[in-house]
Parts: sequence; C-alpha cells; structure tokens
Amino acid sequence: MIKDIRIFPRSEIENLINTGAVWNIEHPWALISIWGSTSPLIPEGSKIEFEILASKGCADYKTIQFHDITKKQYDHFKSLYKSAEKRFILFSKSKARNIIDYINFLRDDEREITLVIHCEQGVSRSGAIGLFACRYLGLNERRFKLLHPKIRPNAFVYDTLCKIAKI
Repeated sequence: MIKDIRIFPRSEIENLINTGAVWNIEHPWALISIWGSTSPLIPEGSKIEFEILASKGCADYKTIQFHDITKKQYDHFKSLYKSAEKRFILFSKSKARNIIDYINFLRDDEREITLVIHCEQGVSRSGAIGLFACRYLGLNERRFKLLHPKIRPNAFVYDTLCKIAKI
C-alpha cells in the first residue's frame, strides 16, 4: 500500500545512483521516472541503475516519456514545425492508464511503500502525478502540498489522469 508520495528533481535521483548518497525514505519505495528530451534515468532493460536503486530500498520502478506541454501547446508546435510529432511527446490517455495501473499495482502491495516521482525539475509533471495519486488514493493533499511547496502541477497531465480514473 502506498503510504507516502515524494517528489524530486532528476538531479537528486541521479545523485543517489552516482554517489554513495544516503537516502532518507522510511519505507521501501517505488519510482516513477519521467523523462522528456534527455535520456531516461534508467534505460530500458538496464540492471545496473536499478540494482543501485534497489540497494537504497527501491522495490520497483516505472519509466515514462512525455514533455511538459499542454494539448494547446502541442497543437501550436505542430502548426509551427513539421517535425513536431517527433520532437514533442504529449501526455496521452494511454500514458495516464499506464500510470494509474502502476499506482494500483503498488496500492495492492502488502508492504507500506513510498511512491517517489521525479521529472527534470520536480515541479510540473511529477507534481501533477503526485497530486493525482494523493487524491486517487485518499491521502492528505494538504500535507503533500506542504511537503512540496514548489510544485506547479501541469493541469493537462492532472486533468487527463483524473478523467481516466473518473475522479
């Protein structure tokens, strides 16, 4: 069961992988790793990075790629650039379903788990998924916002998740 949700910028998770940094998460934790134009933090099929994270208490992870844009911005970019569909990845209903399925998987785990979410800055995309997960799981949204005062959730990502989850 998910007991807590924490948001971090990519640099903090990279620091955890690349150094002997001590991780201050109480429970076993699971990671949603969001990336856009940079390479994924944990490349597909890579065991090395996950083994390092597992040694710090990471029980599982999900990697997902999309950019921090709204549908309106995406449509604008498509009108400006012929290659926009290749350059920009919009959050979609299938990506939302994938995240909700992963949250359900973690919710059904018997262990108390902290859900750790990162994106490049730890502000918009991860903030949207974290806030959604709080609402979806019935966790304390006020506490979440107090712990993460810098988040500015991407409304398009948040609204898509809520629509797919019907909340």
